[in-house]
Amino acid sequence: MMKMKNKVSQLGKIGLAFLVLLFFVPCLTLAEDEQRISLALDQSVFSLAGDPGSEKSLEVNVGNLTDKKQLVSLEINDLTLEENNQLSLMVTDNNLFGMKDWVSAGEKRWIFEPKETKKITLKISIPKDATVGSHYTGIFFRALPEIWGENFQSVLVGAQVGAYILLNVDGAVMGGGKINNFQAPVIARAQTDLQVEFENIGNIHYVPHGEISVKNLISQKVEKIEVEKHFVFPGKKYTFENNWRGGSVWGVYFAKAYFVDGNRIGHFSKRWILGKYAFVWPVLLAGLFFVGRRIKKDGFWRKR
Repeated sequence: MMKMKNKVSQLGKIGLAFLVLLFFVPCLTLAEDEQRISLALDQSVFSLAGDPGSEKSLEVNVGNLTDKKQLVSLEINDLTLEENNQLSLMVTDNNLFGMKDWVSAGEKRWIFEPKETKKITLKISIPKDATVGSHYTGIFFRALPEIWGENFQSVLVGAQVGAYILLNVDGAVMGGGKINNFQAPVIARAQTDLQVEFENIGNIHYVPHGEISVKNLISQKVEKIEVEKHFVFPGKKYTFENNWRGGSVWGVYFAKAYFVDGNRIGHFSKRWILGKYAFVWPVLLAGLFFVGRRIKKDGFWRKR
């Protein structure tokens, strides 16, 4: 009897919990909808160059995508970039490459009307003693929903969108680079992965222009693969990944990776790629050579 009562009690608790969820979940969903906020920028990367002691300006279009007013503020923070452009925001100052103190705006807080877009002008003042070469920082626009009497004690959800400002300070700039590694499998597959690790050994950031050419030595056909464009920063490496689908099981291929650095100097690396049955060709050639020698030895080619 006691067991039956315990089961009834447990069922009652489950039923009560279900009723609570049934009545209150719609209210929670509505609260999230009321607090929904969204911002948009028209550009994610701004790339500039300038002399020490000069000023630059740029314009950012910031849009409120919601049907409600939003309070938007601007923050400018330094950041660090690691290999493959991995980003770290958890820095206070980047003394070598940072430039957060160079960027300013007329104001840093705005009220955005529903669906409104504002054009924000930023000024960049390059110090006279600025280090020549690459500098960068991040600009972040943050928004909170409008606060009213019913939600001032609630947890408010904020939104943030950001962009990079990249600046090369002119002077004794160097845009050197090199290919550290070109990885390609010896045996071609239906989809063959090709990876090129490129290193920036200069003092400016730039986008290396590169391509991978694959030549079929049997048919003499050449296929060119243009690599994606990515910034590579001083002292950092970026691995460009590409996929080649043109391999034949009978093919013998000569692959060459070619990159042009910031000094407009070309660099290349080469690899051999073989089809799955490419080993048949040397066997066949060796057989033909042997047969030819044997025929010649037996005097078949002698003049009669």
